[in-house]
Amino acid sequence: MSSDKPLILDFAQTDEMKLIFPRPAILSSHGAKWEGIHVEYHCQPPTEYPEQYYQQHAIGLMLNSAIIKGIENGKHHNSERWYNGDMFIGAAGNNYRLHTIEEHEFIALALNPTDFDNTVCESTNSNPIEIIPQWQIRDPLIHGIALTLKTELESGGLNGTLYVDALKNALSIHILCRYSQKPNLLDFEGSSDASKMQIVIDYINDCINRELYLSDLAKLVQLRYPLNNSG
Repeated sequence: MSSDKPLILDFAQTDEMKLIFPRPAILSSHGAKWEGIHVEYHCQPPTEYPEQYYQQHAIGLMLNSAIIKGIENGKHHNSERWYNGDMFIGAAGNNYRLHTIEEHEFIALALNPTDFDNTVCESTNSNPIEIIPQWQIRDPLIHGIALTLKTELESGGLNGTLYVDALKNALSIHILCRYSQKPNLLDFEGSSDASKMQIVIDYINDCINRELYLSDLAKLVQLRYPLNNSG
């Protein structure tokens, strides 16, 4: 394989990750009918990954301690020890080349760019949104959402797709606010949908260390739950 031709990876394709990972995913949202987001949980051996070009916005969250070095959009990062909670955030179109020195456990999240733009366009006058890549950062909210999505996979989708949509939307708005070129944000006070999303984000942030339930999220924004209740 020519080193000057990065792999173009589509996280939405079931077999795509087999091109770079020696082991299959322990958990995957493929087949879960989640819209606009894909989540995988991995434990991989020391690996020198080929250069990758992402078609989705991507987040990699470490769950253990391992030494990683990498190249991000041509910028070299020396070998550094990553710890549980360290992560990177990459925008669609970013190039990465990673070399992990030790076994590494992580959660990979991918957000469909079109779905992401549709989610955040109600909160900004700028579209599309330019995400600023991040390398080895810590973000408790993203950490909490990723672990909650992992738990949802482990449960077999117990809480349903609306629950996942709420988490995906909260994640998208958080990335918009924290890790994008500052857009022309609309006044949250003047947008009922945006203000409801802010309430959900704040609640998730406050409840990172405990289980989240769809009924609680629904009550926050005055949604009836269960949603199919005709009474």
